[in-house]
Amino acid sequence: MKNDIVGKTSKLIRALVEIIRNPWLLNLVLSDNSLWLKYVLRKFGPNPEFPVIHPDDVIPDFNHTIDVLTSFDGGCIPADLALLKALCQNFPGCSYFEIGTWRGESVKNVSGVAAVCYTLDLTKEDISRRKLPESYHQTIGNLLEGTGNITHIRGDSMKFDFSSLKRKFDVVFIDGDHRHEYVRNDTAKVFRHLVHDKSVVVWHDYAFSPGKLRYEVLAGILEGIPEKYKTCLYQISGTKCALFTREKIDPDTFRTTAIHENLFRVTRES
Repeated sequence: MKNDIVGKTSKLIRALVEIIRNPWLLNLVLSDNSLWLKYVLRKFGPNPEFPVIHPDDVIPDFNHTIDVLTSFDGGCIPADLALLKALCQNFPGCSYFEIGTWRGESVKNVSGVAAVCYTLDLTKEDISRRKLPESYHQTIGNLLEGTGNITHIRGDSMKFDFSSLKRKFDVVFIDGDHRHEYVRNDTAKVFRHLVHDKSVVVWHDYAFSPGKLRYEVLAGILEGIPEKYKTCLYQISGTKCALFTREKIDPDTFRTTAIHENLFRVTRES
């Protein structure tokens, strides 16, 4: 027993020394998905995952063309972009707001069907403060040139005053910083200031990939959303997205996603 305690203590000391030498290792520990699963189970009980539904359960005849798609890592997959575009088409004269512009793929795609689009991302000072590479700043919004119905706002969502927008939005896309405290913050502020009675809200990277949940994001959503809306949360099959809608969807309508339901025709443009 004594040897076990000594061994575990020795391992802990070595781990702490490594983290001190390489602080970035702490981020790996804090974002470990298995640890976040334990956190979610401890706080919210068994089966905390959102019911899985098919896009057709929300959008009849789900079949849409993606206008802009890059091949760079870290962005939306085609099904995510198609979902956003289809949701916006459900609202005549749609108003759209997103947290997390990056290259601008998501807002660029919905701008063709939405009347008004707002997108929020970090300022250059925020990027420097976080020690992100200069190349990140250079890529933010570089697909938005020539799009007249997009208002590009710069600011950290943790500090940004969402009430200053003085309007509600039909579709809100939360795709900024995916750390727990940011997802919780962004979710709470969106529901406090930006949604109306028929708004839908989409969270990106609720899953690392379709079928593999990201429990840190799930925890942020559940801690940020008002208690009365926790029964209005769903995962959209074939995407990396979670969805809030007040429309009641019968779980019995769930269908296993077939391969042919996620096929896309892609044309490369220079």
